[in-house]
Amino acid sequence: MEGAPTYFPDGQYIITYSNSSDLDSDDLDYSKMAMVISLEAKLAKSDTLIGGLRPLLTALADFEYCCTIDRTNPAYVTAGIWIVEPSNPAELENLKQVLHENSVFYAFNDGSGFVTLNNARMGNGVQKLVKI
Repeated sequence: MEGAPTYFPDGQYIITYSNSSDLDSDDLDYSKMAMVISLEAKLAKSDTLIGGLRPLLTALADFEYCCTIDRTNPAYVTAGIWIVEPSNPAELENLKQVLHENSVFYAFNDGSGFVTLNNARMGNGVQKLVKI
């Protein structure tokens, strides 16, 4: 976070830290999570970003999520995000709308244990243009 604080919108955050060596990924219940992929790339010779990563992170402020942001390529930034599905149906519909508008790809668990054509969707995040 120290290297790229601009990737998170201004505001208050609740952060929980635990030593990752003590965690077992098999203990996580992925059946109640949505998987999301988003990106951001700066257009050459322009102050415009393509991709919905920043708007997505802003819109996810009211949801519980975990993300990994990869800034190793100077041309673009990618993010993998796991979001806890809200139990409230209205909040779940809001989350689906947010993901459709801002992500590149997202999937909700359908009980199969796999990402398939039945549960995966392409979002409109690549169509997002953000002036910086």
